[in-house]
Amino acid sequence: MIQIPEHIVSIIIKHLRAIQTAAEEDTLLAWITESEEHEKAYQQVVRLWNDSGSILGQPAFDTARAWEKLDSSLDHGAPVGKTVKIRLMRLAVAACMVGILALAGWIFYQQQDKTILTIAAAGKGSQRLTLPDGSLVILREGASIRYPKAFNARERAVTVTGESYFDVQQETGHPFRIQTARATIEVLGTSFTINSNEHQDRLIVSSGKVLFTGKDQHAGQHVVTAQQDAVLDEKGINIVPVKDSNYLSWQTGILQFDNAPFAAVVMALADYYHLHIKADSLLTRQPELSTITARFEHQPLEQVLEEIKLLINVSYRKQNDTIIFYQSQ
Repeated sequence: MIQIPEHIVSIIIKHLRAIQTAAEEDTLLAWITESEEHEKAYQQVVRLWNDSGSILGQPAFDTARAWEKLDSSLDHGAPVGKTVKIRLMRLAVAACMVGILALAGWIFYQQQDKTILTIAAAGKGSQRLTLPDGSLVILREGASIRYPKAFNARERAVTVTGESYFDVQQETGHPFRIQTARATIEVLGTSFTINSNEHQDRLIVSSGKVLFTGKDQHAGQHVVTAQQDAVLDEKGINIVPVKDSNYLSWQTGILQFDNAPFAAVVMALADYYHLHIKADSLLTRQPELSTITARFEHQPLEQVLEEIKLLINVSYRKQNDTIIFYQSQ
C-alpha cells in the first residue's frame, strides 16, 4: 500500500464513520481521482475496515480460539501436498489478521489521540500556526494556546492566554469556541483579536460577528460585530466602536497616527514595544500639547523616540526600565 498522507487518512476514517464534512468529502474525492494508485490504496483501506468490523467491536481478540476454529475446519489427515496448501493458507490468514489488527489498533489510537492537547506558546516574537480545521492563529509574544490534535464533531474548542489574532474557517454547524479564564467566545467564521490577561479580556472584531459570554452571571452575553471593541472586567462587558487603529500593530509592525493625542501615542508605543513609557507630570498638564501625525514601520524604538522629539518639541530620558517624556527647554 502506498504511503497515504495523514490528513487523507483522517478524512477516510471520518468518511467510513459517516462524520465527514462536505469540504472533506471533496478533498477525499480529489485525492482518490488523482491516480490509480490512490484509488487502489483507498479501496484497500475500505476492505480492511470492513473486514475488521467485528474485531473493532470487541474489547479483545482471542487469537488462540480463532486458530482453533480455523484448524477444526481443515483436514489434518490430508496428504503432504494438501498439508502444504493448508500451511500456506494459515500464513495468508495470519498476514490478513495482522493487517486487520494493525488497522484496528491504528484507528483506536487515532480516535484516542484526538483528546491529546497541543500547547503552543510564542517566545521571542510572534508565532504563526494553523489549527486542525485550517483556521489561522497568530500568537503575540508571551501568548499561548491549547487545542486538540483533531476537533470533535460538536465544536472546535481552544483555550488561550495573552494576545492572539484569529482568522477562523467557516464551518456551518461546527462552532469555533475560545475559552479564557473569564469568558467564552464563539464564532462561525470571522477574524478578530483577543487579549486575555489577569485584569480583563479585550475582544476586537475585524470582520464577522462574535458571541462574547462572560463566565460570571453578571457579565451576560453579547454579540460583538465588525469594528467593535469589547472589554470584559469585573464590571461586566463594555462595547464601544474601535478607536485604536493600531490594535494589530504587533502583527503588522506598523504604527499609524493621524492627529492622535500625545497620551494615546504614548500608550500605543508602550504596548507595541513592551516597555513602560509615560510623560512626566509637568508635560501632562500642558493643555495644548500638539497632536501627532506619523507612520512608523518596523522601526527601532530609538528612531521613533527621536522622530517624536522633533515633531512636538519634547525630550525623553531613560530611568531604570521606564522611558519618560518631558518638556524641552
